[in-house]
Amino acid sequence: MKLINSILALTGCLFLGTACSDEAGTQESDRKVPLEIRVAGGNGRSVIEGTTIPYQTSFGIFGTTAYPEGTVDEAICNLSVFYDGSCSMTSPVMLDAEPRYLKAYYPYSETMSQGVMEVNIRDQVDLLYGVSVEEDQPASVNNEHPVATVAFRHVLARLTFRVRQTENIMNHFFLSGIGVSPLYQTATWDVLNQQLTSGFLSEYTFPLFQEVTQEFASFDFLVIPMETEDSRELTFFFADGQERQVQLPIGEWRAGQQYTYDVIFDADTVHISEAVILPWDCVTDEETIITDGVTEDTDNENVVND
Repeated sequence: MKLINSILALTGCLFLGTACSDEAGTQESDRKVPLEIRVAGGNGRSVIEGTTIPYQTSFGIFGTTAYPEGTVDEAICNLSVFYDGSCSMTSPVMLDAEPRYLKAYYPYSETMSQGVMEVNIRDQVDLLYGVSVEEDQPASVNNEHPVATVAFRHVLARLTFRVRQTENIMNHFFLSGIGVSPLYQTATWDVLNQQLTSGFLSEYTFPLFQEVTQEFASFDFLVIPMETEDSRELTFFFADGQERQVQLPIGEWRAGQQYTYDVIFDADTVHISEAVILPWDCVTDEETIITDGVTEDTDNENVVND
């Protein structure tokens, strides 16, 4: 009898131990942990300059079950994240054991429909997209790894024109606009699939008011990325109502790249250089900055005679 009781007691302990172990395992998988977000980059950003999110602004996030594609988590669907050096969400997100990849965009929009952002170059808004990363690779978050670091990249390309006149032109003059043809005026950016779909090619004039002297003056425009075209034309509009057309050196405009053209007005000639292509101007800080890639430089010059 004592032997039987000992066996029963041992069996009971084993049963209870197994039950406790199963319960602990279940509790671990169901454990909820709040999501934390950090930005790979620091302050110092302004429109069409730099590569970091500006302070006191908001970006949006979506959570997907897989990368690069996956089902959107209803709990992480176009949530607003306020950034002022640290990130705070409008509503907390509790993570379980299931992995979630974050897709981000800037600036935040309440009207974002199905993760698709409308792009219009008239707005000249510096659009960004991002994804949660670890060691520069897409990474998920869950209750074991609840801190997401979001790295941003540029959606658009940046054109910089450095303009001056030669000593052969006696009087200074003013530019009132620069037309580019052909150019995409609109596009859509799919935040979830990280794809840009361009609209139709047409002509567009960027308004400006810039005095042209013998010293270089720079001005910048944001454009929708373009592949190489057979021809691309610039029209310089002057404040006195005159205009001058020149052929722009052919080249691809890629997202996240800055293309700098030197434009020199002579008495009867306009000299326009090949683009110097560099990664977007950045602000250096102690954190990781956005890296949109590096391309080669060119320094050829194209001369257009009137």
